[in-house]
Amino acid sequence: DNLGGDTFNNLSDIVDITEDSVRQSFSLEYSNHNERMSLALSDLEQKNRLLEHTIDKINTKHRQEKLNYERQIFNLSQSLTLTLTLTLTLTLTLTLTLTLTL
Repeated sequence: DNLGGDTFNNLSDIVDITEDSVRQSFSLEYSNHNERMSLALSDLEQKNRLLEHTIDKINTKHRQEKLNYERQIFNLSQSLTLTLTLTLTLTLTLTLTLTLTL
């Protein structure tokens, strides 16, 4: 009689120990998984900040290039206007000179 009770208690203890072991194993695995996911998220956030910084640098460079091109276009248009004005003045002067000499 007592032997059966001891066996039952031993089996019950084994089940309890097994349940605790499985619970601890899952808990540890869950904890490790969370830690790995946290590290991966941190790494992705750092890469995202680096990408944002790189995009900002590229945008700044493009804005500077655009301003330089606009400045060059303005300078060329000013030069063209001056050249046309001088050409027109020279043409009028030559025309007037030719008219007066004839």
